[in-house]
Amino acid sequence: MNLILLQTSNSPFSLKFFLILVFLIHFSAFSQNQILIDSMLLEEKRSPEDTLKVKLYNELSWEFKKIDAIRARKYANKAISLSKKLGYERGELEGLNRLGTLALYQRDYDLGIKLYKNILKREKEVAYQYGIGRALNQLADLYYRKGKLDKALVYAEKSLQVFRNAELNNKDSLMATVYSILGTIHTGKGNYEEAIKNLLQSLKIREKLGNDYNTALTLTKLGELNIEIKEYLRAKDYLIKSLSIFLGLNSDYDLAKTYNDLGIVAFYLGDYPNSKIYYEKSFSLKKELGLLEKDWIIYNNLSTLYFGLNDLESALTYGKMAENILKKQKITDQAEVSLNLGNIYHRKKMYSNAINYYRDALKITDSSKENILKFKILNNLLYVYHEVGNLKEAVRITQQAIALRESIYKEQRNTIRKLQEYEIEVAALESDNKIKAANLKQVIAENRYKNTLIYGLTAIILLLIILFFALLQSKRYQQKSKLAEEQEKLAKEKVKSAEQEALVANRNQEIKEQKLQTLLNEQELKFNEALLKGQEKERTRIAKDLHDRLGSMLSMVKIHYKTVEDELEKLKNSNKSHYEKVNILLDEACEEVRRIANDINSGTLAKFGLVAAVEDLILNINQSKHLQIELNTYGIDKPLNKNVEIEIYRIIQELVHNILKHASAKLVSIQLLQNKETLNIIIEDDGIGFEYDAKNLEGMGLKNVQSRVTSLNGKLQIDSTLNKGTTVMIDIPIEEL
Repeated sequence: MNLILLQTSNSPFSLKFFLILVFLIHFSAFSQNQILIDSMLLEEKRSPEDTLKVKLYNELSWEFKKIDAIRARKYANKAISLSKKLGYERGELEGLNRLGTLALYQRDYDLGIKLYKNILKREKEVAYQYGIGRALNQLADLYYRKGKLDKALVYAEKSLQVFRNAELNNKDSLMATVYSILGTIHTGKGNYEEAIKNLLQSLKIREKLGNDYNTALTLTKLGELNIEIKEYLRAKDYLIKSLSIFLGLNSDYDLAKTYNDLGIVAFYLGDYPNSKIYYEKSFSLKKELGLLEKDWIIYNNLSTLYFGLNDLESALTYGKMAENILKKQKITDQAEVSLNLGNIYHRKKMYSNAINYYRDALKITDSSKENILKFKILNNLLYVYHEVGNLKEAVRITQQAIALRESIYKEQRNTIRKLQEYEIEVAALESDNKIKAANLKQVIAENRYKNTLIYGLTAIILLLIILFFALLQSKRYQQKSKLAEEQEKLAKEKVKSAEQEALVANRNQEIKEQKLQTLLNEQELKFNEALLKGQEKERTRIAKDLHDRLGSMLSMVKIHYKTVEDELEKLKNSNKSHYEKVNILLDEACEEVRRIANDINSGTLAKFGLVAAVEDLILNINQSKHLQIELNTYGIDKPLNKNVEIEIYRIIQELVHNILKHASAKLVSIQLLQNKETLNIIIEDDGIGFEYDAKNLEGMGLKNVQSRVTSLNGKLQIDSTLNKGTTVMIDIPIEEL
């Protein structure tokens, strides 16, 4: 507002008038919400007890809902009481709606559900479509917050159907609200494709309508979705956009939630200092709003942060506080708290407690179908069973984790693809949308400006005449200013449109380059596969030549020497000793040829199969006392194709060699797990780890491993952390071998 005044300071206003006008606008714009509340409170004192006063009470309750829960409840009850006295049913139902919304904000979900079920029943009795759809949507939100996702989904879909079929003025806005809650529910259920579809639909409508607050709400939910699928940088972008809007609106309730989400993102990005700052801001705002008593989420997040900082006592304190809040509210379907407490007891080496909490968390995820969270729990439980030596349970958990992992990866890839497609679409249409949004925002800004002037003029009646003449004189300057602003905006939009076209062209070029790179990678893969097959063929040929040709020749020499054994008595003693010495050397040569041939051809592997060969390899390494290796196998009942077993043996041999050479490890675990469709190889070490780069395997001696795995149509996954060791997981499809 001050900037607009400064831009027109060359107009022929007197300095005295200019200062008065600045004072008025500053005074009345200090807090538009406060002015609105003050004017309604003033109107309350002088208005009669009629239906208009009921509406006034309901509006006061709405304005107080986020800043003063006690006063919000007071005015909602006043509206209900006066409505009953007047027989004004619509006013009573609106008052009940205010109480229901307040219960949602105060996290009293059971009360909210009770209120909205009553409201829904009464709205159906009078067939009020807007009221029915609103009650259904609020029930969906309440059940979602209680973790009852299936019930929440049913109510949300019913709400969408009601609004879609109803004839309402604000139909698009209402449907955008339902799309938003549908996206949130599907995110919680792990249905990421449905989640992104609904949230993007909500965002498109809200951006088109130019509603900043609701747009920010959807941006926040998109950020939360990207947290779920571990796209943390994308999540950060969405949340920063929503934060900037909420800061401009001074919406403390929504700021507290967004700060909490940004704390989660910073934590997963390893930025613990900023994570702590965001959590503390969220904690402070929630404390001011009186929300901490029922907010287990912020306590659990702080517990997780201190766990990451290795402050286990603080982590346990906050974790227990989160658990106590859940118990008080009788919430039994939140697995995150149990998982976090399990992690804390695991690190404290209190294994029995850790296992109990992990099992509790698993029971919850079995019913809620939260696959990503369930995979985390299974992975952590697997490590505990390893540490306590319960290998049977470890194998069982491993099989569950492998099956779940494939499902998660597929879902995440589909979701990320949907996001990328949407962003390309937005980039192409962004120019047109921005022009429409800018025009709408300009109208809203002008309306706010006029309302502010009205409040100021009402407050100081003595200046009406001065302001009247001043506004007449300033109208020309405003028109010129608006025309100049519109021309400038149009020019900027043209520039932005050109930039967007260039962006689309660049993305198309990047896609072409990616296709070319894929083709080159395929050619390199074929070359490596041919090289590996050639190496194995050459090994076999050398082994055969040693055995069949050189071995045969040495055997013939041995036979010729045998023919002269009958004449040995006739030889002199000196010649006899030379003969015996040569005979011994020939025996040793024959044995050495057989040994070399067996080594090259993996003799143990050829005779006894893959498991025996790996056991023989481990025995030789364990005897050297440089490294201790343990082997676990499950489900390997029948031998595979000989060439396949050789490839798998070479893969394991190469990985063990890398560990000996680079890892400085003391203990290695090798697991061979076979089911009907897949052979799973897991090799873990407790070495120094490394910074894994999937694009540069050559420098780490892993290129041959990747080539061999690819030749078997398998998948290679490497998880390595500095100073915490390395895990290599390989899945090879059995049915294709």
